[in-house]
Amino acid sequence: MPEYDLAAVPAHPDHGPTVVGDLPCTGCGYNLHGIPIARVCPECGRAVELSLQGELLRFSSPAYLKSIDRGLCVILTAIFIYVLIFIVSIGVHFVGSIGQAGITLLTGGLMVLCDLAFIYGYWTFTQPDPGYTGRERPGSARTIARFAACATAAANLAAFLLRVLASVAPSGADFSLAAAGVFSFCAWAAWITLFFAIVLYTQHLARRIPDRALLGQTRTFIWVVPLVFVVGIPLFCAGPVAALILYATMLQSLRTRTKEIIDWQQRAGRAVLGS
Repeated sequence: MPEYDLAAVPAHPDHGPTVVGDLPCTGCGYNLHGIPIARVCPECGRAVELSLQGELLRFSSPAYLKSIDRGLCVILTAIFIYVLIFIVSIGVHFVGSIGQAGITLLTGGLMVLCDLAFIYGYWTFTQPDPGYTGRERPGSARTIARFAACATAAANLAAFLLRVLASVAPSGADFSLAAAGVFSFCAWAAWITLFFAIVLYTQHLARRIPDRALLGQTRTFIWVVPLVFVVGIPLFCAGPVAALILYATMLQSLRTRTKEIIDWQQRAGRAVLGS
C-alpha cells in the first residue's frame, strides 16, 4: 500500500497571508479569493491551504473521492453481471434449445437493465471535481463518456424493443430484426467510444494520484483491449468477454488506489485534511 506524506501542508509560495486571485475550494468550489490561508472555507469548512496543493487526489474532497469509488463499484458489478448474461446468451445461441427465442429476449432484457446500471455508474464515476481549477473542454473525455454511456443504453434498448416487436408481430419480423441489427451495431460503436473515453479519463486520474503503474496500464490497454476484442470474435465471441475482463481489471486497479487514498484521509490524514 502506498504511503502518503503526512507532514503539515505548507502554504503556497505564490500567496501571502491571504489567497491571491480566484481559487475554487477543493471541497465545494467556493471562490476563496481574499480569505486568509490559515482559515477554512466559509461554505464547507475545509482548510483553505488544502486548495493550494494542486490537483493531487489525496487533497480532493472526500465526497468527490467517494463518488469515484461508488461509480466504479457499480460499473464493475454491472460488468460482472453483463459478462455472465453474455456467456449464457452465446451458449444458448450455439447449443440451441426449446424456447431459445424466449431466453434470448430474457437475456436481452437483463442487458438493458445492466445498461441502466452502467449509466448510473459512469455518471457517478465522472462527476466533476468541485476543486478543478482549469477550464474543461466541451469534448473532454469525461463528457464524452457520459454521452456514450447514454447512447449505448439507448441503442441497446431500441434493439431489444425491436426484437420484442418481431416476436409478437411475425408479419414485420424481417424489418424489425434488420433494424434491431442496425441499433446493435450503433450500440457497439457507442461502447467503443465509451471505452476510449474512460481509458483517457482513467489516465487523467492516474496522473492525479500519481500512479505510474496504472498510467502504464492504461497506455497498454488502450490498444490491447480493442485488439483482443477483434481477434477473439471468431473464437466463439471470446474476444468481447476477454476485452471486458481486461477493461474491468484496469478499473479495479483505479478503484484500489482510490480506496487507499480514502482510507488515508479517514485515518492519518484526518488532521491534515480537516475533514
